[in-house]
Amino acid sequence: MNKILPQWQADLALFGVTIVWGATFVVVKDAVGTITPFYFLAGRFSLAALVLALIPGTVRGLFPHWRLVIAPSLMMTSGFALQTLGLQYTTASRAGFITGLSVILVPLIVSLSSRAWPPRQVMLGVTLAALGLFFLSGTGRNPFNFGDALVFGCAVSFALQIITIGRRAKKLNPLSFALGMTLIAAMLFSSLALVLESFPTLFPPALFFALGMTGLLATALAFYVQCRMQQFTSATHTALIFSAEPVFAAVFGYLVAGERLGAIGILGGAMIVLGIILAELRPLPTARPS
Repeated sequence: MNKILPQWQADLALFGVTIVWGATFVVVKDAVGTITPFYFLAGRFSLAALVLALIPGTVRGLFPHWRLVIAPSLMMTSGFALQTLGLQYTTASRAGFITGLSVILVPLIVSLSSRAWPPRQVMLGVTLAALGLFFLSGTGRNPFNFGDALVFGCAVSFALQIITIGRRAKKLNPLSFALGMTLIAAMLFSSLALVLESFPTLFPPALFFALGMTGLLATALAFYVQCRMQQFTSATHTALIFSAEPVFAAVFGYLVAGERLGAIGILGGAMIVLGIILAELRPLPTARPS
């Protein structure tokens, strides 16, 4: 029987996941300097799928519902591919903030798909985040570049994935859902690597560290913690905690890689995070009787 945890412990665990995700931007950027992107992603998701498959019940729970994971898996695969490719052309700090835009794209896409005007608070958050993106990467010596555009495509893919998972998640075990997505991603990235890239010849220790951190910590363990801890906290709390991910990406980019956003860049990053928080603090809709 699962132990009931207080909400503050669940929030703290999710905060730890956010720190790990923020750190991966620097790790991945360094890794793609030693190995081609698709081989790296194939290794990351193969390792994550293997670990998730070892958790009792995950494989058995996936078999009856495997069709449900295909669409979100394709969206996730697209998102990670665009993010990893983009990190070859932009900084970890900027990639972190741009990826964070996926949080506010979710309510915007949902509203537009239902042909309804987004709530005022969502529009305010979107506007503030858009201005933040302009200040972050549209001015100064480092204007909006090809890498930024790829990472923005990643944010759109992740937003569509979140929406799709939200509509299907209750139909199967969350960890089985995570296993299905990582397994399909591993197969797709392996196929792309074999067709498009040369097999790597160098395997420096830093590469194994990057694969271990992203595959074990940032994917398998992070999925498990998220699935487990969201039983004891609200979706709003989770979204607000995850909004700190780009901040940690900038912090690790500064501490590890010596990246400098500058005063205008810091202002832009702060505006993006504030926009995310404003969009997620909107009132929740009242449930209607069926």
